[in-house]
Amino acid sequence: MKQTTKRTGIFYPDSAPYVPKKELLIFDEIAMPKLSSWLDHWSSKEETIQLASDIEYLAEQGLIYEPELESTHQAFFDKIIKDPKCDHIPSWVSPSLKSYIETHTYGHDDVLALSVEIHGLGYPISEQAHRIYTVSLQNNVSKLYGMYLSEYNNIETTPIMDSTYIKSVSVPNESKGDILNIVLNSISLPNDNTPLEDIVSFRNDEDARHKLLSLRLWMYDMKNEEYTTQYISEKLEYLIHEYEQHMKIQKLKFSSGTLESIIVSTATLVEDIVKLKFEKTAKKLFSIKHRKIHLLEADMNAPGREVAYISNINNKFS
Repeated sequence: MKQTTKRTGIFYPDSAPYVPKKELLIFDEIAMPKLSSWLDHWSSKEETIQLASDIEYLAEQGLIYEPELESTHQAFFDKIIKDPKCDHIPSWVSPSLKSYIETHTYGHDDVLALSVEIHGLGYPISEQAHRIYTVSLQNNVSKLYGMYLSEYNNIETTPIMDSTYIKSVSVPNESKGDILNIVLNSISLPNDNTPLEDIVSFRNDEDARHKLLSLRLWMYDMKNEEYTTQYISEKLEYLIHEYEQHMKIQKLKFSSGTLESIIVSTATLVEDIVKLKFEKTAKKLFSIKHRKIHLLEADMNAPGREVAYISNINNKFS
């Protein structure tokens, strides 16, 4: 299949680092800000050595990468990530990015105070307060890098957000992010025993890529119609159910018909071959092939086929 424009997810794993398996089944690639620093950090701790190894493998496969910024731009990002009280915004910052930095520092009313507390005065804070801070930091960095890469590198990006503790904030492409979270929540997390090689192989499957494209088009349609989050969530659940029920019936028909063909063919196959009735034998064998074709056609015409990719993932990895 011809490669379309790459879809890039932005993932800053500050609050709870993990291997983004589900996200890799939706995006073509994932940009991870400060990746090299994270790898050094994870490799230095016994409990995250495997995480570092898995991320390195995915980076070698070209699925995860560290976005490169101009040195002055990176220095500014490093500054506002550590200290959100930004007194001076450089002239190279675009108006939309500047507006976001000024008005949505971390997307939570208490985070500015928490940041000063953590990085400045060093007062002890509660575990929940620290969690609010790190989740907000993760989301903020993902948004900032996403906006930057879209505007300066012309890359289509979507920030991968953690909605825990975070109030809804109006930002560019927010509805796209909402739809992404709804879709991700509908996908079963591949279990720990699922080799990363299996996920890479599934991504490269032609039929899977076609169904992923269909899902993306459906997501765009939902975004353009400006439906509510509740409607999109319920619509997605309905379509998945419709597709799975339809295919369950078709597969039962296929199994029943195939079993019947095998029984009849086995009973007569030897006799037909002995009597040199090759044409008759061939027709019996081809009948099974025709049923497989019918099953493929049923999949193509199934209700809810727009979101069949999700069902396929859940059946494959759950």
